[in-house]
Formats: sequence, structure tokens, C-alpha cells
Amino acid sequence: MMDGLKISIFIFIYSSLTFLYLLPNVNGNAVCLNCKALKDCKVPADFVAYAKGDEESKLVDKAADDPADVKMDVCLGPKKKISGTLTTYICSGGTDGYCHAIANPGSDKFTRQLYCAMCQRRCPCEGRRSKGTRARETAIFVPICLATFYILV
Repeated sequence: MMDGLKISIFIFIYSSLTFLYLLPNVNGNAVCLNCKALKDCKVPADFVAYAKGDEESKLVDKAADDPADVKMDVCLGPKKKISGTLTTYICSGGTDGYCHAIANPGSDKFTRQLYCAMCQRRCPCEGRRSKGTRARETAIFVPICLATFYILV
């Protein structure tokens, strides 16, 4: 009699914990991070950059009957949604024309800041200086600094 009770309790606890473990994967929880570094970064609405290849399958087209999510719809391209729990981050062009970092809501503050910095590097912001422009500016700036140093010394 006691063995049957122990087994029943074990099965109940196991199934309860399994259900709780699977719950976030059903929702596709993701949050649009509030990145100060990306506030002036304009990109096309269809731009997407993935940190990992497996994240690519989690960005899917919205069905006609999917409810609107005001917070996420701004961060994603038109008619897109997240359909799984993200393990890292996605950089996405939003309907507002700016680049956004999207991550798992369980990420800590340091990780969120890291994701914002990574999206700042990966998003092709309009008006950002190219590597060639930076090299030319450096080639002019360094000799000016050296000349100023030698004049002052």
C-alpha cells in the first residue's frame, strides 16, 4: 500500500515540475530591450541579425488570427512574431524604422547591456561611418596630434 502511494506522489511531483519547465517554451516569451545605444540607429524594417543559427527558426510569420502585441510589434518587422524561447538575442529592424535588441526576459542587466552593444555593432545604421572613412580620418588625425605634441614640447 505504501509503495503505491510513494509512486503516485512521485509521478504527481514529476509531472507538475515537467509542466512548469515546459510552460515558457509554449509562449515564446521575448522582450524588446530598451537600448540607449540603438535609439538613433535607423535600419530597414526587414533587417534581422541572429546571434546563433538556431534562433532563426524562432522568428516566424504571424497568422491572421494572432493577437497584436503592442510592445513586440514595434520591435519586429511587419507581420513577424517570436515562436520560442530565445537562448541569446536577435537584432531586428522594427516597424518604427529603428534597430532593436530582442532577448529572453530572464536575462540579467549585464547580459541585456551586452546584447544592446552587440546589436549596435551588427545593425547597419544609416549614417554610420564606414571602415574606409574611419581609416582616412585616423590617417589625418594622428599626424596632427603628433605635430601638436612636438610643437608643445
